[in-house]
Amino acid sequence: MMKLTKMISLVAVAVTLGVSGAELTTPTTAQAKTKYTLKTFPKAIRGSWYTGSDIHSPAVKFKSKKMYWRTNFDTRFGSEPLHQHKLPFSGSKTSYKNWIYAKRTRTGAIYVNIWPKQVTYPMAGSYKLHTKKYKGHNIKVLYSGRLHFYRTKTIARHFNGPTGMR
Repeated sequence: MMKLTKMISLVAVAVTLGVSGAELTTPTTAQAKTKYTLKTFPKAIRGSWYTGSDIHSPAVKFKSKKMYWRTNFDTRFGSEPLHQHKLPFSGSKTSYKNWIYAKRTRTGAIYVNIWPKQVTYPMAGSYKLHTKKYKGHNIKVLYSGRLHFYRTKTIARHFNGPTGMR
């Protein structure tokens, strides 16, 4: 009986020391998570956004992996594919095609730009959703610098005028 009690207590002590010893000797290897640009555009901003009702007013369209834009001097939409890339950018891109990247900023906006930066991108900048009252209802407004984009041409005409100029 005495041997059994001693044996149980020794096993209990060994298990306790073994577990706590293992916890003490486990190395802590915390590594920073690698950051990437966005793989897809957020669902909240996907779709068509207008600044005015005529065909010369700026507009943007977000698909899951592509962005379309129309500037105030064109009637057709241009487009670029969205590409995920490791941050920070380094080196040069060897491909001949341009692509856009998007990343979330500290303010919650989506920053969009083109890579490589050897060409200008007319719709580069930060896009952030806000709400505004329209006929007693809250509507979504996509702000990008001085441009305010709305979901429909009618609402855009109401706030910005037919050409999208406020």
